[in-house]
Amino acid sequence: MADALAVVSRVRGLPIRSVVPGKRLNREQLRAEMVRLMAEDTPPEALRGNAELLFALDTVAWDFDFQATVTELYAGELAGFYDPKKKSMVLAADLPEAAERVALYHELVHALQDQSFQIADAVGWREEASDELAAHHAVLEGDATSAMMDVLAAVQGTEPIRMTPEMLQAESVLTEASPRLALVPSVLKRSMLAPYLDGLGFVLALRDRGGFPEVDRALKERPSSTEQILHVDKFLAKEPVQALPVITGPAELGEITYRDVIGEQGLRIVFEEGMPTRAAVAAASDWGADRLAVFSAGEQRAVRWHLVFDSESAARRATAALARLALRPELGEEAAASSQALRPFAEAHAAELAVQSGRLCQLRPQRGPFALVRRDRHVGVTLGPYRRTRTNVRAAGDCPQALNWADQLARAR
Repeated sequence: MADALAVVSRVRGLPIRSVVPGKRLNREQLRAEMVRLMAEDTPPEALRGNAELLFALDTVAWDFDFQATVTELYAGELAGFYDPKKKSMVLAADLPEAAERVALYHELVHALQDQSFQIADAVGWREEASDELAAHHAVLEGDATSAMMDVLAAVQGTEPIRMTPEMLQAESVLTEASPRLALVPSVLKRSMLAPYLDGLGFVLALRDRGGFPEVDRALKERPSSTEQILHVDKFLAKEPVQALPVITGPAELGEITYRDVIGEQGLRIVFEEGMPTRAAVAAASDWGADRLAVFSAGEQRAVRWHLVFDSESAARRATAALARLALRPELGEEAAASSQALRPFAEAHAAELAVQSGRLCQLRPQRGPFALVRRDRHVGVTLGPYRRTRTNVRAAGDCPQALNWADQLARAR
């Protein structure tokens, strides 16, 4: 550990301020540690809120267990991690030597980041801060991935390989190496990979400008949104997130149990459910801000989501993408082959009408209405309401009311 830390410090250019204790854990111990960390770092209402949002967006099945899936995935596939609270690191005991060294170098970069920039407060959960925390994670993971490649080259006496996001993106390689990852819902899988892929692109852009000192600057000043990660010029210009009013009521939807901000990265990940990555990137670009709230009233659930973009044309692009999501077949929906063959054309036509009119509502059998209204640069979205029981989920609202609620959001300033 001491020898590895010395090499990482020299290559990354960060000083060693203290020793880093470490230990190996078997998979069962690792699972227990992940359960502990999740309980400490993320309140139950945030886990439930995320799960409800994924369901309302029609990206997971009604009985999807968010917490159990994430815990089992990390416990089974995680190579190691650095704990900024304990100032120590853990490696899985069953790693081959080469994989252990890769994990060791990567996690020791996190240790040195923490010693110089105190990363614990940068990654701790806060309400309505998921986008900001995702931006912080991206810097940390992009830096650790980039520096890890340099350390491996230094140890082997070779020239560093410039690991690009495109090289890291090789999803087939990733899923072959991690069979459990192939079984995870696609939206969750992309969310887990995004800090590494987007963070690496951000860090490489900064290193091209001024080497690791530029990365140090980002660790000190910290990007305020994933928009700044995806567009390094916006980080350098310190482009702020636009102000949006707090989401409230209506009383019929019950109480708010969860609030959050999705951000440009999260919006792109959602859009990728219904379109190719390049189109999703374009549809999510020029994001200005968003706020959402999950509502609960007995068995009833609903989501309200307010988005604003930098221009009306950007809002129109996002409206088209949201309309495509609303018009997709609901998970588990069965349809005749003939109607399925015509569906893409019908969806494209309906999405275009939504862009022109600024309004669309699709009533889904399980998840209830998916309503959206655009007014200038603002888009209001209502997902649901629907009723959730222990055995099933069914729609519980209608389109006129859902469109009214979406319109209220689009008008809010």
